[in-house]
Amino acid sequence: MKNKITYLVFLLWGMLCACTDSSFIKQGNVLNLEMAMHTEKQIVLSDLCDSLECIPLETNDSSLLGNRAYLSYADEQNLFIMSNNVLYRFSSNGDFLNKIGRRGNAPGEYNRAYSISADKERKCFLYYIGQNKIQFWGYDGEFMKEIKLQDDGELTAVNILGQDQIIAESRTYSDNGLKIDIDIFNQEGELLKKIPICEDEQTVSRSMHTVPILYHARDTIKYKDINGDILYSFSKNSYDREWVLNLGGYAPSREVLENVAQKEALMRDFAQLVDIKETKKQFYFLIVHDNTLRGIIANKETGHLEYNQVINIPQMGGGLKNDYIDKSCFWPSFVSDSDEMYCLLPVEKMTTKGKQDVERHTSSTVNLLEESNPIVLKVYTSPIRSASEL
Repeated sequence: MKNKITYLVFLLWGMLCACTDSSFIKQGNVLNLEMAMHTEKQIVLSDLCDSLECIPLETNDSSLLGNRAYLSYADEQNLFIMSNNVLYRFSSNGDFLNKIGRRGNAPGEYNRAYSISADKERKCFLYYIGQNKIQFWGYDGEFMKEIKLQDDGELTAVNILGQDQIIAESRTYSDNGLKIDIDIFNQEGELLKKIPICEDEQTVSRSMHTVPILYHARDTIKYKDINGDILYSFSKNSYDREWVLNLGGYAPSREVLENVAQKEALMRDFAQLVDIKETKKQFYFLIVHDNTLRGIIANKETGHLEYNQVINIPQMGGGLKNDYIDKSCFWPSFVSDSDEMYCLLPVEKMTTKGKQDVERHTSSTVNLLEESNPIVLKVYTSPIRSASEL
């Protein structure tokens, strides 16, 4: 009898610990990001990967990148870096190959690329240039064509869905509120399907432009609208409400999101999920709250929070501590279908030891100068340690 009582005490204690474990943020398909934001967790890059490779990018007058460049896409042969609204194409060894895109007002030019996506089968990029117009550019930098997507709504983000379809978020604003749909088009811009997402009856002062999250993850496109908490997964023939990303009391209303008069309150009192990167096992979230940027890593399989810290902007070298390279950080800018993660490492603030560390992870000797292009970090992921080991 005494043994049974002892067993029950330990069982209840274990259940209590599980219920109060603030690092466990998953219930079903719901991730409690509000709880995650209150729980500080720290790891370093070696906890996430087996190894990394450093790829210096060729620096010359034609290939010099701007201060806020970011790696947009990579495959086995190429690295594509976005800088000043133009893609720069480098080989997998860092040799500069060509630019993709041309800014201007003439045919075959654009003022701004609001979103870009890669068609790896046709070896081209789709640029969404606003006013429901898209352009296609080949990997070689040649302009292919411009079309207008046949939609009565306001398109905010566009991506490639499979080899012959295009996916976009469409918003219809009226005196009665907002209606959001996901629209599917063919390669000629003809509307094939309209999928209702949400609608409201709020009359809002639209003085601040907002964009959804729309990104590629292996064979699917993931989507989250501006003020909903559902992360959708779209494939060519189906879609699913895959995750609920719950910000709880930090979730802003559309009145707060779209009214510039509410910007101070939005940045201070609410949380904005501004970016998601995804590996097979982890989510990498960027959340703006209290005028700071938080990096959060959550394990999709175990439901555990693995990292939560205030970080600097990743495009300026911010992220979690990179213990492979002195005084540097890492945050994924792109994740490949094989789960390799990429980011750029600025050179201008790199320490002497950091430069030595970089050379140990390159295939050749490099001369890194303050004005050199950033280093591409290619990270080979590994299973993270169990929660009890962290």
